[in-house]
Amino acid sequence: MPVQQGNVYLRDADWHFVGAEVFVIGFAYNPKTLSKTDAPKTWNDLLDPKWKGQIQMPNPAASGTATLSVLAQMMQTIRAGRTEKEAWEFWERLNKNISLYPESGAAPTRAVAKGDAKVGICFSFMPWGLAARGESVDFILPAQTPVIANPVALVKGSKRPENGKRLYDFILGVKGQQILADYSQIVLNKKVKATTPMSFDDVSRNAMPMDVNWAQANYDRIRNEWRGRFG
Repeated sequence: MPVQQGNVYLRDADWHFVGAEVFVIGFAYNPKTLSKTDAPKTWNDLLDPKWKGQIQMPNPAASGTATLSVLAQMMQTIRAGRTEKEAWEFWERLNKNISLYPESGAAPTRAVAKGDAKVGICFSFMPWGLAARGESVDFILPAQTPVIANPVALVKGSKRPENGKRLYDFILGVKGQQILADYSQIVLNKKVKATTPMSFDDVSRNAMPMDVNWAQANYDRIRNEWRGRFG
């Protein structure tokens, strides 16, 4: 497995962790209340005043989904030679269109399915999973969006490493990967039958560059600043 494909890190260079499934952040929408043509296609589309009071996003003070969204926007802004202040201006503008910041990462998708919101910021498996159970909800893959490999790793110094290795092999093997795929996850084992409408190759083309070290170093600081501004 390569270290990364495009802008998605699939494993640590020293094999300290390996991706088991791929998480991509985008937008949930309900085809009964919003056509795919009219749904937002980019993060900047969310700033349009027509979405005022129509968007739900998990609370970054509580949800990793939303924290990753904020960090990614920060990194993209800084990479473009602009300042963190300008990145916060994006979230200030988006905040005007947000109707609710639920504590749960899955709540915005459920709100969209119920018709309580037009757009929900979410991981792709959330609307796909509800749709597989008959709910009216679908997923938009934005241009330039966070895409990460959700990893598995062994804990150094664990008392029973042999059991950890068995679990590791199971999760990365065909049976474990099929279980994840059956829950609408994008998996990396190509021997597994996919259940999602998009593959890893599809979403990796839209992955924005992610500086993992910067995200780790600034995670708590950015989350606390969010809490101070919007909490």
